[in-house]
Amino acid sequence: MLKLVALLGLVGFVFGFSLALPTKQDSCDITEQYYNGKCYNFQLQVVDYTSSSTKCKSINHKLVQILGQKDQNYINFNAMGATVWLGLRFDNGKWYWDDDGAITKPTFTNWENQVEPTDPTKACAVLDTSKNGVWTAVDCAEKYFFICQAAANPSRARH
Repeated sequence: MLKLVALLGLVGFVFGFSLALPTKQDSCDITEQYYNGKCYNFQLQVVDYTSSSTKCKSINHKLVQILGQKDQNYINFNAMGATVWLGLRFDNGKWYWDDDGAITKPTFTNWENQVEPTDPTKACAVLDTSKNGVWTAVDCAEKYFFICQAAANPSRARH
C-alpha cells in the first residue's frame, strides 16, 4: 500500500495534481477560520445586533457563541482589539444563546466583574477584547463588529 501511495504521489507530482488529504480547515469556506470543530467568519462591518444576526443567518451561520474557556481565548485573541457581538440575548429576566429559536442558557460566562447583568434595556451582549474578553450587556441598537460561526462540515467545500 505504501508503494502505491508513493507511486501515485510521484505521478501526481509529474502531472500536476495533489494527493493531499482533506484537513480540518477544508471543512470551512476559504473566507473562514477553523477552530475546535467550528468555522468562524470574521466580519469587517459595524452593525446593530439584528443586522449582524440576519447577516449570519443569510450565510447559514449564527452569531458567535462562547461555550467554554478555549472558545473565549480563541475569540479574544483573533478579534484583535475589537468589540464583537455575542449571540446572547436577555429576555424575561434570563440570558440565553440565540440559537435558531432554541433557548439555551449559557454554561460558561465572562461577565464584567463576574456579575450577570439584569438591565432589560441592555438585552444584548458583546465581548470586548480591549478588556481581555470581558462580556458586557449593551443596547441592541448599538453598533459593533461581529463574528459568524457554523459547525465545520466537509461538505462545505472551500470556495
